[in-house]
Amino acid sequence: MSCPSPLQSAMLMGAPCFPNAIAWSDENLIAVASGHIVTILRPDSPNGPRGLIQVFPGGPRILGFVERTDLLSGGLLPTALYRDDKPVVRSISWSPLGMASNSGCLIAICTSEGHVKVYRPPFCDFCAEWVEVVDITEMLFKYFQCTRFRGTGVSSLNFSKVPSVRPCLLKSASGQADSVTPNDELLKKGPLISAEEYASRTVMLYSLVVSWSPLLCVASEFCPDPYTSAPVSLLAVGGKSGEISFWRFDQPDCYTIEETKAPTAVKFAGFLQAHNSWITTMSWLLFAFDSSNPLLVLATGSSDGSVKVWLGDKNNLKSSEVDQTSLLLLKEVITVNAVPVSVLSVTLHAQYPSKMLLAIGKCSGSIEIWLCDISSKEFDKLGSYDAHYYAVTGLAWAFGGRFLCSCSQVLFSFN
Repeated sequence: MSCPSPLQSAMLMGAPCFPNAIAWSDENLIAVASGHIVTILRPDSPNGPRGLIQVFPGGPRILGFVERTDLLSGGLLPTALYRDDKPVVRSISWSPLGMASNSGCLIAICTSEGHVKVYRPPFCDFCAEWVEVVDITEMLFKYFQCTRFRGTGVSSLNFSKVPSVRPCLLKSASGQADSVTPNDELLKKGPLISAEEYASRTVMLYSLVVSWSPLLCVASEFCPDPYTSAPVSLLAVGGKSGEISFWRFDQPDCYTIEETKAPTAVKFAGFLQAHNSWITTMSWLLFAFDSSNPLLVLATGSSDGSVKVWLGDKNNLKSSEVDQTSLLLLKEVITVNAVPVSVLSVTLHAQYPSKMLLAIGKCSGSIEIWLCDISSKEFDKLGSYDAHYYAVTGLAWAFGGRFLCSCSQVLFSFN
């Protein structure tokens, strides 16, 4: 009699099509992004009970209004021609253990529309749908309304003489364009702005990738001692503008398995202008080789081919101030080149606790391996490999950096 295979397969609604479409949580759940659905699986029973997250077209957000004749200008042409009313999931990331109100993990999801939301597991035993707890894009939009979007409209216009104005890329939940209302009604909802300003606002709000930091004990205005502060985790959201926005999530003071409407404690923490082009991938790592001064590392990759490593002091990282001064550029590992970076993976070196292994996957199918000494700030390239024929979509270190598993859109291999 043959022994059963230890490997099990699971049926999905569709094939994963974006990098890092599979993520394993600290509470031993697997999330798989395929199309407009994220399936939550148990690894011991992949065909058993599972959770589900569906993404739908986002509601309209009024960024401002432009002249009808400006809709076909260079900056607005991609927006005016946009017709995809079925967004798909392009990036997922699990939070550290203990961030959800049932002591489990939260999951952040970024869609092809550039929207980011955070979900928690359902408390009902007979419910498979995960529950939305925070709309990050809506919070970012409200923040911009009070800061960067203020005072940029054309305020000196005589509204009665404004030419025909229509919202650009405003769609209803069904994906149909909203009807145009009279000019005076529209202008009460938002300012008349130039095509360049509208395109700039669209880019600022368009997110591409999400990544959770490890648990941190950081100082705050209410508790200046980081060792007595409640743990927090930073959700990094990278966008088309090359900026990363950081969102501080506080670990709950107590846990419950009852259905509750208590909001998740989240606060905007700041921006980091990481690259001059799209942020395509991010990876966090916590160095604790010096217990008195643990360090936080963030590796970022961009569509312009550049890769940077940022360093932050966990003890001095103010939870309300994350910017160029709290996360310092340690090294630009790869400068701008023609090959976009698709995925990054970092891990601690098994034999040298002050060193980090960095794997860089590119859209050309090649992989670069770097050894980084954080204490001396020395970076050595260990090798470059033509591992795949197509874009590298996943990298994972194993056994303390002794093995690296990579995958692409077609092939799978061990290196």
